[in-house]
Amino acid sequence: MDEARLIFPFSLKEREIEMKKRVYTLYRVSTKGQVEKDDIPMQKEACRNFAESQGWEIVKEFSEKGVSGFKKSAKERDELQKIQQAAMEGKFDILLVFMFDRLGRRDDETPFIVEWFTKQGIEVWSVNEGQQRFDTHVDKLMNYIRYWQASGESLKTSVRTRTRLEQLTGEGHYTGGTVAFGYKRVRLGRVNKKNQEVCDLVIDEAEAEIVRLIFHKYVYEGYGAQKLSHYLYEQGVVGRNNKNIPNTSIVRMIKNKGYTGYLINGAVETECPQLRIIEPELFEQAQELRQARTCERGGTSLGTSSKALLTGLVYCGHCGNRLGLTSSGRTHTYADGHTVKEVRPRYSCFYKIRHPGDCDGQSGYGVSKLDSIVEEVVRQIFAQFREVSRKKLLESVKTNDAARIQKKVKKIQKDLESKQKELDDLKAETILVIRGVSALDKELLGTLVAEAREALETLEKAYALDEHDSRILMELDQLYKRLGRPHTERLAFLEAHLSEVEQRDDLSIERITLYNQLGRYTEAKELIAARNFHPWEGGEGKITGQYVLCRIELAKIALSEKRYADALVLLDETNVYPFNLGEGKLANAEENDIWYYKGEALRGLGNEQQAIDCFIKATIGSSEPQQAFFYNDQQPDKIFYQGLAWRALGREDKACGCFNKLIKHGEKHLFDHCRIDYFAVSLPDLAIWEDDLDKRNRIHCNYVMGLGCLGLREMGKAIDFLDKVRELDINHQGGQIHRNLCAV
Repeated sequence: MDEARLIFPFSLKEREIEMKKRVYTLYRVSTKGQVEKDDIPMQKEACRNFAESQGWEIVKEFSEKGVSGFKKSAKERDELQKIQQAAMEGKFDILLVFMFDRLGRRDDETPFIVEWFTKQGIEVWSVNEGQQRFDTHVDKLMNYIRYWQASGESLKTSVRTRTRLEQLTGEGHYTGGTVAFGYKRVRLGRVNKKNQEVCDLVIDEAEAEIVRLIFHKYVYEGYGAQKLSHYLYEQGVVGRNNKNIPNTSIVRMIKNKGYTGYLINGAVETECPQLRIIEPELFEQAQELRQARTCERGGTSLGTSSKALLTGLVYCGHCGNRLGLTSSGRTHTYADGHTVKEVRPRYSCFYKIRHPGDCDGQSGYGVSKLDSIVEEVVRQIFAQFREVSRKKLLESVKTNDAARIQKKVKKIQKDLESKQKELDDLKAETILVIRGVSALDKELLGTLVAEAREALETLEKAYALDEHDSRILMELDQLYKRLGRPHTERLAFLEAHLSEVEQRDDLSIERITLYNQLGRYTEAKELIAARNFHPWEGGEGKITGQYVLCRIELAKIALSEKRYADALVLLDETNVYPFNLGEGKLANAEENDIWYYKGEALRGLGNEQQAIDCFIKATIGSSEPQQAFFYNDQQPDKIFYQGLAWRALGREDKACGCFNKLIKHGEKHLFDHCRIDYFAVSLPDLAIWEDDLDKRNRIHCNYVMGLGCLGLREMGKAIDFLDKVRELDINHQGGQIHRNLCAV
């Protein structure tokens, strides 16, 4: 038995315990509410149960209370630093958290910290999300995305909180924070969304009298903040802590616009007359005096009225504070009895006088001595200037500017390369999503695309460095378009860079499109006629579409004004496209809208039979709606005009059939999951960024339902659907045009 014990010194149970994986846990709560509620026990229980179920042993637990995983970096978090030190010493095998965002919410830091742990041989686990791995590229991408989302959520929460607080301030409600001297918090029965009673502000009359006294002395008696502080102390007036009111507090009072009856939260200011302690006129007088008395660092006035050369311009070389100008003097009495006053000016470091221990320089400098030194230095510098030719100076400036710009360009290029790599990775992952084999879901991918707006800053920087690069201008405008910038803003931007716009067909077409969207159809028509266009892949149907659109819209205006012959001329111009467009008309072009409006024009001219012929042609075509992904697909508005044509022919049953099909199609497919089979097709838009096909489908469905309701004369519903289209895509021309018809 003894020999056996020598060979096997541990029992099986002891060996089992020895082989258990050692676990460190980290628990964190960030908000005050979480601290008060104490979410830590919940996290502990979950982690302990999970460790037990895995057969692990928790050897140490760490807790962080009131620590933001977004605002604080890892270096500022003591507990996380301790865990990292223990990892380097090999004291544990697994780091376990309730959720991965407990480790942090900084997308530029936290994923790399997690990867660091794994490189130390530490497994990183979450109770709710499993193990974080870095075995493949997708693992790394998922890790980055997780903390990108967490960071985004923190930002969104911050924005929502700030917006809500600003909203409450705008409604005249106190939202918390330090209560300014002169006010107090009271409960007046107001409750929040959680039905909890909250406080409001009211004037504290005892403190308000002190505030009024301060403003009166400051404005009418010339008291400064320091003198006011001494005066109040001498009068036995103290603050809330029963201590002297310091000059810094008095300065804050003087600057506080809230005393004029305002609640202020960031940029939001709400007038609340019941909170007025100081009249606005008195407050403005105080601000004018404060500006006149304002001193820069060191509390020293500029003293610019002096004749000293360096008045207001010279600083102490020891403490860095501005030197003030003082003077001393004496009076000489001569034998004849007349007197002369001698004034001796000096530059003085008031900061040293007030804080002798913080400045090791001298207190004062003679004006004449210091001025003469500076004057000599200036003379030497100007002498050097005279020795250097103007040409050399300009060349030097040019060289320095070029080097600086080149440095910026390199940085921007590096940023763009990084963004391009991210985009390529996401494109590769998109293919996997379409195939159904990706670790990402489509909703997550859509979130990533939406959050890619940060690329705007990089693109704007790139264009700012070379505003003659028409390619970057095109991409920047497409990004503005994608982000829903107003039409007037985009048009102004393009026309501010007109020479670059005119270098490219795609930019010229975007400019023409914006003119059409703004209802400036005649100008769009003139711009089209003035340019020779060339077809390019992805641009098929762009200029021909705008050519037809401006003529139809001008024809509609003519019809409304009963200029039927003018309308007919405009519509006949769509029969054959002019050579300068660079494209001909498709053989199967659907022109139900053109035939319908031709019928209206002919009927207005009294040519009834010809009008009927046109209306009949307007009814031809498929009446089954479909998603129009490609430029040569039948557009849904063609069915709408089929319906109008049937109505013009007196067939209301046929008309309602068309309109109802549009509505049913939209209702049936509104929540479809969409994809495109790419095979030798041309898309309707430039494919610079990946498109959200599900969003496009929602736009399409709301559009067709809006057209159907418009045809049935259900104007309220039509407006709702078409407004939704504009909300989802401000650049949807069909939605805009037919929304305008709702007002007719």
